[in-house]
Amino acid sequence: MVVGKGGVVQTALTSHGRVIDQDPSKFGRLRESSEHAVDGGVLRERLREDGYVFLRDALDKQVLLRVQALIADELHRLDAIDPDGDRSAHLFPARPGLSLYRVVDDIDQEERRALTRQPALLAIFQAIFGEAAKPLDYTWPRIASPGRGELPHSDWVYMRRGTPRLYTAWIPLMDLPLSHGPLMILENSHHDNPHTRRYLRMDVDKLGYFGGVRFKHGALVIGGRYSRRPDRVQREFGTRWLSTDYRLGDVIIFSTRCLHATLDNRSKGFRTSIDVRFQPAGDVTDPRFEGLHPIAHGTRDANIFDQAIQVRDGLRRYLDRRHPRRGLPGLRPTSAK
Repeated sequence: MVVGKGGVVQTALTSHGRVIDQDPSKFGRLRESSEHAVDGGVLRERLREDGYVFLRDALDKQVLLRVQALIADELHRLDAIDPDGDRSAHLFPARPGLSLYRVVDDIDQEERRALTRQPALLAIFQAIFGEAAKPLDYTWPRIASPGRGELPHSDWVYMRRGTPRLYTAWIPLMDLPLSHGPLMILENSHHDNPHTRRYLRMDVDKLGYFGGVRFKHGALVIGGRYSRRPDRVQREFGTRWLSTDYRLGDVIIFSTRCLHATLDNRSKGFRTSIDVRFQPAGDVTDPRFEGLHPIAHGTRDANIFDQAIQVRDGLRRYLDRRHPRRGLPGLRPTSAK
C-alpha cells in the first residue's frame, strides 16, 4: 500500500516489477464512451483524439462466460488451479509459486467466432468504420498467473501486412480491478512522434532470430517489445499510463499503433482476457491471421543461419570502423553483390 496526495491510501501498482507512479500527472483512468457506443462520429473522433474508446457493459456476457469456461477447462488440464484457494476472492486461484503466461490456442474456433461475431461488437466496429466490419480469424485468449504481465509494445509491428485501418479490441473475461493486472494505454502514443517512428516500421516476423535485439532504456529488448521499462516509457513520453477497474462485459478498442502494456497481476488468481483485431470487411487482410487455420506468428521469414550471417557481417563492419586494418581471425570479407 502507498499513501497518495491528501493521505489517500492506494494499492501499489507495478508493471514488469517496476513501480507505476500513481501521481495524477503520470497515471490516470480511462475516459468512458459508453453512451456513444453506436455513434460512429463520436467514436471516430475519440479514436483520433485519444487513440482508444472504452465502453462499459457493451458486450453479451453469456458469450463471454462460455469462453471463460473453456479457459477454466485449460487451467484444470494444466493442474494450475489451487484447490485450497479462496474462490470467493479469486475466480481461478493459482497454485502457489506457479508462473504462467500464455495464449490458449486449444479453444475451439467456433467458440471464438461466437464471441468475435456477436452483434454488439460488430455494431460498434461498423459504427467506427462507417461500413461493414470483420474480425481477424485468429484471436488471442490469454491467461496470466500472479506476478505476470505484458511489456510495452504496439500491435502494428506484429500485424502490419494488411490494411492500416486495423484496431484492437481487448476484452476482459472476468472482473479485473487494477490489482489483477489489466491493460493500460500510454496516453497520446498513437500520434506520430520521434520515439516510436522508427520502431513502428518494424515487421516482427522479418526480424528473424537476432534482428530485433537492441538496447532501450538501459535494458536488452528482443522482438516486438518497445521497452522493458514501463516507468521509463512514461517519462520518455511525458504523458500518463491510463487504466481502470474493468468488468465482465467491458471492451476497450484502440489503435494498433498505440503503446500499451499490462499492470502486473498482484492477486492470487489468474487473469483471463481475449484480444481481437477488427478492420473494414473490404480492406486487405494480413494473410497470417485469416482462414480456418491461421498461421499467426508460427513461421519466420528468415532462418537462423541467414540471421547468423547478418550478425557476423554486422560485427565485421563494426570492427572495420574501429580498426580498419584489422579483423577477426578466420573471417574473410564477403564479396560485393
